[in-house]
Amino acid sequence: AVILLFSIGLFIVLFSSADRSKLLDRNVFLRSASVTIIICAYTLCDALAVRTIGNPIGYTIFLYASSGTVVFIYALVFHKKRLTKAFTNNHYLGLLWGSISLVNYCGELWAMTRAPVALVAALRETSILFAIVIAIVWLREPVRPGRIAGAGVVAFGLVLMRLT
Repeated sequence: AVILLFSIGLFIVLFSSADRSKLLDRNVFLRSASVTIIICAYTLCDALAVRTIGNPIGYTIFLYASSGTVVFIYALVFHKKRLTKAFTNNHYLGLLWGSISLVNYCGELWAMTRAPVALVAALRETSILFAIVIAIVWLREPVRPGRIAGAGVVAFGLVLMRLT
């Protein structure tokens, strides 16, 4: 029920914010479905791996080091000028946000060793509440009834999850 509430809340926010002409676009739907499948797949793979290994910190560091190396080599080969500029201008912010991301992901993986994976994944998707606040407060996007309703459904799901 909680996962269903989260899903409904996210869809309400999505469809209230989307361009109506693109809602039924087949390519948009297929790409969205593909992203959803990929997220489900890596969530399950990560949960299985971290539960098997039993070390969320080591697994997170391995993932970040291996994928970071591949991305860095790719950027060095194909986008050297942009990489150099980005690193020169933003290296402190990059290190800060990268570190925060690493700690956050490690926390998610640790939670998957202690709680049902579906609940951890659903809780992670409640970041939509923060995205709505950021969009309204800092980006000055319009307050739409659908966004508020979707956020309310997600918040209700959080309350329900806490009560179960």
